[in-house]
Amino acid sequence: MNNKLAMYGSVVATLLLAACNSDENNGDGESDKNDNYQTITLWFQDADGDGFGDPATTFTGDNPGAGWVTINNDCDDTPGTGSAINPNAVDVSDGVDNNCDGYIDGIGINYVVGAEGPATGIVFYITDDGLHGLEAAPADLNGSTGMAWGCKGLAITGADASGIGAGAQNTVDILAECNDAGTAAKLANAYLLNGYNDWFLPSFNELIQMYGQRNIVGGFSDSSYWSSTEDGKDSTYTFGANSGVAVTLKSVSRRARAIRSF
Repeated sequence: MNNKLAMYGSVVATLLLAACNSDENNGDGESDKNDNYQTITLWFQDADGDGFGDPATTFTGDNPGAGWVTINNDCDDTPGTGSAINPNAVDVSDGVDNNCDGYIDGIGINYVVGAEGPATGIVFYITDDGLHGLEAAPADLNGSTGMAWGCKGLAITGADASGIGAGAQNTVDILAECNDAGTAAKLANAYLLNGYNDWFLPSFNELIQMYGQRNIVGGFSDSSYWSSTEDGKDSTYTFGANSGVAVTLKSVSRRARAIRSF
């Protein structure tokens, strides 16, 4: 069978061997009305059972039974693990092309500030002409109630970086040492949107960058927001329209907005 039949996205691949008419179509020198003709179906192995076949593993003929399909655009047909990777999957941030679109974690799109990001957050910062950047959740964590930063009296090892790109590691450091419940870092880390679960509490400079685009991102209060940048064992940097830059006790309640990188 000619492999050119394996066209991506085809529902049923068929080959008409000889047309049933009086013309000579198939090169045997005889009128095709004297030829036998048949339609051959091309099947693709679906080893992982997700309904999408491997374009490289084919069978021609009648239905071969379970484990074979006529849709051939799976990009990972590994039994067990491959079932979560197919064209209908959501592309989460895990270093894998989950939805077989040719891009890992949605990378490949040139985003602009104000656009909807890979996780359907709002892009507020870009690098590399929009291939990478930061997106903000569309709403504050815990609504208008706010939350404490937590662990007043405890200096968190490592959670003092303030630059762009530092928020994710700050959040990891906070979670490793602060066991208080319902903190800003814990709520950010637990945030889930459109299948993406890699959100974090922004560093101070990430917070400033996001707040500077608050009219584009939307949903912001004039109240202060937590950053993940610790000032010391008792306080952390915050920022808001009313207070500007402030060093705030970890035990008080402030708002927070989760972000993620792409």
